[in-house]
Amino acid sequence: MLPQEELYLPPLHIKVRDHRRFGRKPIVGTHVVRSLHSFLYDAVYYNDEEIRSDGGPPETAVDILEDDRGIGQDNHAEEDETIDWWAKYYASIGELNKAGNYLEKGYDTIEVFPVELEKIDPFKGFKDFLNTFPLKRGKSKDLEESEIVGEFKGTIRVYPLPHDPKATHPKCMLKGIPKSTVEEITVRVYVIRALDVTPMDPNGLADPYISIALGRRSEDNHENYKPNTVSPVFGEVFELYGTLPIDKDLTVSVLDYDLISGDDMIGQTVIDLENRYLTKYHATCGLPKTYQISGPCKWRDCKTPRQILWDTCEVHNLPRPRFTDTETMYIGDTIYKISDFERDIPTNIHLGPPDQRLALYVLHLMELVPEHVETRSLYNPLTPGLEQVCIALYRNLSMRPKF
Repeated sequence: MLPQEELYLPPLHIKVRDHRRFGRKPIVGTHVVRSLHSFLYDAVYYNDEEIRSDGGPPETAVDILEDDRGIGQDNHAEEDETIDWWAKYYASIGELNKAGNYLEKGYDTIEVFPVELEKIDPFKGFKDFLNTFPLKRGKSKDLEESEIVGEFKGTIRVYPLPHDPKATHPKCMLKGIPKSTVEEITVRVYVIRALDVTPMDPNGLADPYISIALGRRSEDNHENYKPNTVSPVFGEVFELYGTLPIDKDLTVSVLDYDLISGDDMIGQTVIDLENRYLTKYHATCGLPKTYQISGPCKWRDCKTPRQILWDTCEVHNLPRPRFTDTETMYIGDTIYKISDFERDIPTNIHLGPPDQRLALYVLHLMELVPEHVETRSLYNPLTPGLEQVCIALYRNLSMRPKF
């Protein structure tokens, strides 16, 4: 029971305890949420129309990429070998002299963000679901006097219930979230290039290479360092396995190769994978502009657009999508037709079936994370706050398949 006036809402005390022998449970750290204003939500109720669906979640196998037939007669048509991912990247940043005839063939481009993905609107650090609260030992308000012992990550939803206990309860605000169990994940990091590397050698240059760390696992391209440059092009892919929430921090570092002495740290950046995994903006794998099942823009996500749309509606507390046919879909009272998005008959032989294309078009209306390259600033722990290098990343986070 809480007062209706926000001014009189009591603070929320968070305590983390340690289970020890003989029933001892000492407090590890505490945090006080002094205002609940940002966690207040309006109650949302179901109606009969929203409960209806098209018969349950859509297909769950990634084999659909092999079974689907596009609008062409042959799904395995010959492809132009001169077109690759680099052509897509250079076409997206405007360096058309390196892109060949990529744009002339009508292929999709990607978003190239000049900053970290967390700083792009409307993502706002991917804190829409999880908040991070610092845990302090003691009750002192001064952070210098009170030792920070860790972080508490969680979410809070405060919304009113009806006065009559027999009345219909509102929707659960935390629907469509993963179970509270350890989740095995696969992380692929595509390191494209670094910009304005801090010189580390007497000649005013550096010999940079990449190191990726996830939990206790790490990989690097030490043997393939880039000699005498401050603008290296790496073109490297790293694949690591981990578990959430244990291995939530992905660390990307740029080091300077030294033949005799130890390698020097140039800068590093830390990506919170847990926030990206649980956000409603689908930050695990960016959405391309079109659904293609072959060719250089082949679908890369482990889920199909219909699966992602189903999950997104669950997380956003929206009615479940209903397909009346392969080209028409309802979400609540709103109708979507593929003809609203494709004015002309598509001629791209790589396109997938119309229902998947329609689902992808609707997903783009929800402002989810597009297929992108993000540029992250790297900092040296010895000089925090002073940018050492910028690095361009193309990243993919997915559940690890279980065999």
